[in-house]
Amino acid sequence: MGGDYYSLGENVRAGEYITKAFPVARTCQRTGKTGIAGIYYWTVNGELDKAARTYQEEIEIYPRTAKDTACWA
Repeated sequence: MGGDYYSLGENVRAGEYITKAFPVARTCQRTGKTGIAGIYYWTVNGELDKAARTYQEEIEIYPRTAKDTACWA
């Protein structure tokens, strides 16, 4: 939901959903962990360096998935 609201330009509402998702991200499977963490650092905290490291980690761990979903970026 947070990503959808962010795409619509509703950044405050996106931040609310992303902030709720961040603490439970570790229970997600596969790229959900890094995806939630990356968008949290990028959109909520504005910590672009952490976001970049998180997305790089995702690429290294799941290179095929990252390549297949690269078109959304």
